[in-house]
Amino acid sequence: MASLLLDFWQFLKQHRKALRRAALAVAVLVVVVAAIFVRISESPRFCYACHIMRPYYRAWEESSHKEVNCLECHYPPTIGGHVKSKFVAISQIVQYFTGSYGTRFWAEIDDDACLREGCHDTRLLSGAVTFKEDIAFDHAFHLGEMRRGKRLRCTSCHSQMVIGTHIEVTESVCFTCHFKDAVLGKGTADCLICHGPPGKSVTYKGVTFDHAAYLERDVPCAKCHMHVVEGDGRVPETRCYSCHGDRSNMVSDPVLLHRTHVTDHKVECFECHLEIRHGALELSPLLAPECSTCHGDRHSVQEGVYIGTGGLDTPSVASAMFDGQVSCSGCHTASGHAGTAGFPRATRGSCVSCHGVAFGQVYDSWTTETKKSYEKAKAMVAAAKATVYATGSSDPARAHARTLIAQAEKNLELVAEDGSYGAHNVIYANALIETAVTKAAGAAKAAGRKIHYAPATFRVPAEEDTCAWRCHFGIERRVIAVGGKSFDHGGHLSRGGIECASCHDLERHGLTLPTAYNCSACHHARGDVDCSSCHGDVSRLSVTYRDREFDHGVHSARSGLGCNGCHPADSPSVVRADCSSCHHKDEAKNCASCHATQAKMLAGFGAARGRGKPSPMATLGCKACHSQPPVRPDAGACTKCHPAGYANIFKAWGKTSQENYRKLSIKIEEARRHRTALAGVAVDGRNGAEIYRRAEADLKWAGADGSWGTHNNAYVNEILKKDADELEQVLTEMGD
Repeated sequence: MASLLLDFWQFLKQHRKALRRAALAVAVLVVVVAAIFVRISESPRFCYACHIMRPYYRAWEESSHKEVNCLECHYPPTIGGHVKSKFVAISQIVQYFTGSYGTRFWAEIDDDACLREGCHDTRLLSGAVTFKEDIAFDHAFHLGEMRRGKRLRCTSCHSQMVIGTHIEVTESVCFTCHFKDAVLGKGTADCLICHGPPGKSVTYKGVTFDHAAYLERDVPCAKCHMHVVEGDGRVPETRCYSCHGDRSNMVSDPVLLHRTHVTDHKVECFECHLEIRHGALELSPLLAPECSTCHGDRHSVQEGVYIGTGGLDTPSVASAMFDGQVSCSGCHTASGHAGTAGFPRATRGSCVSCHGVAFGQVYDSWTTETKKSYEKAKAMVAAAKATVYATGSSDPARAHARTLIAQAEKNLELVAEDGSYGAHNVIYANALIETAVTKAAGAAKAAGRKIHYAPATFRVPAEEDTCAWRCHFGIERRVIAVGGKSFDHGGHLSRGGIECASCHDLERHGLTLPTAYNCSACHHARGDVDCSSCHGDVSRLSVTYRDREFDHGVHSARSGLGCNGCHPADSPSVVRADCSSCHHKDEAKNCASCHATQAKMLAGFGAARGRGKPSPMATLGCKACHSQPPVRPDAGACTKCHPAGYANIFKAWGKTSQENYRKLSIKIEEARRHRTALAGVAVDGRNGAEIYRRAEADLKWAGADGSWGTHNNAYVNEILKKDADELEQVLTEMGD
């Protein structure tokens, strides 16, 4: 043995130079291989070499971080972190080839890696940012302080829950933090924390909804948005066993658990917690499961009517409140229900508390009109039933009639048993009544008899009639007084086919447009109308017409001139030809001596607002357009001098002027309702009351001219639009 060692030593001595060169070569080779390995292991493609990493690689490749090297995130930005990454890479290779890797993969990303210079180092200073759909999020608020007693990390929210996403926000994590063990609308579950006060109106199922009015009345979001959170986020004990095989050393302290799993190590929330969902969740037909748990189906009829089900041969129509996901407890808030102490009940005040005082009237009209219809229908069904059972008609006909009566009674029983008489679902309740009446009439007819009734009395409005469908149900059955005269909504809506917007300004809700122009557009279209039915005896009536006193008695009773002599049935305005037949016999007479307003209009002055440019037609004589004897010109008068296209210009002038006249009329009418408050508002240094008086004078001036832009189109429309804009500013200032 000694001789072998001696021989080996002699060999080393003899070949020491060669061995040194070989050792140096091996060392160089190791260094080169190591350098190559370092470079390769730092490439994302190195991760892709292992098949178990390929799904994660593909997720990274499609993410917003695809230009960032894996190691820049997965290891801290320090020398120690870089060295550690090499050892981990080697160990992963060994595990891969030996098959000793586990089946549960996770990667920890330190906050320093995210907040390093050149990446997200300024994120905490950027303040609140918009996440999506106007949801505000502040990184400093979440990472700078303890949240609900827990220290969060970047990857607390930016996690990889499933393959296919990579370092993206997992919204369910947000929901777990905000809604776990929280009361909706309070604390971390306060809607305004994320959503803020909605700054614009939204349209839902054809109805425009302004949140601002409800927030001013301190209406909780949960009044309407009832079913927006699903799940409780609890932690089943079995979740622990999926990671911790030893059940004897379980920790129950939530503070320690969260510090270990969330702060010290990145463990996905849903490794432990059940998921909480939040957003536009479908409202379950079972509206009050907490009640039915004890009371069974005690309120099944009310729920059915609310949802729009349960009736016979009646189309299903859900309540607008159900469509808005308002549960029973949204309205049933008052305690002390008669006969059941402490039981929540809904009252007129339930509507007012959310929608404002005006909706108390809506509630009253719903219940009043529905009760009236129900009582009328009940009497009709009873009369039809008596007729059917008294008839001697053939058995098949009598059997069919009795079936119809039974079905009619079934629908009426549903309305009575519901007991809200329209409050739960005004459309469906009245649809049940309408169906019952139709069946009763059919039963009587099958028995050879006839029941006389007005179908319009029970007719439910169509869904496109939004005003009546949503709020003003029964308005078409109501007769009111307007301007001292009786006004029948039914004659105008259901029977006349006129839309609400024809008489009401929908932008300024509730504003009526009681102008003669609006009414006469329909009422003067028929030639057989008896004028006295609306206007009464006008023989002693004197009015101011275009700055002059006009005596109806002189023209009618004493001159024998009928109404249609000046007011043709197809036009609400006076036709000048009829006046000129008497008043224009003297051809040498100066027109301006009677028509001063028109002369001023042509010259570009006369409005209370001030002067304007003269009309291009001002230098022509009146006879150029008004033939002798002077008559009111039409589009054909323009084409006598101008090309045929000027007929369209004439019509466009009239349409534009009348529209601007109408808009200013609306503004003046609204301002008149707040006349006492106008003096306290100023626009561009002018008092609101002064702006109102000037606009009113200009409106009268434009109407007195009567040419609707023909005399001086640019001037009259400039005045009307400026007055309307200033009044709008005044009304806006009053609203603020």
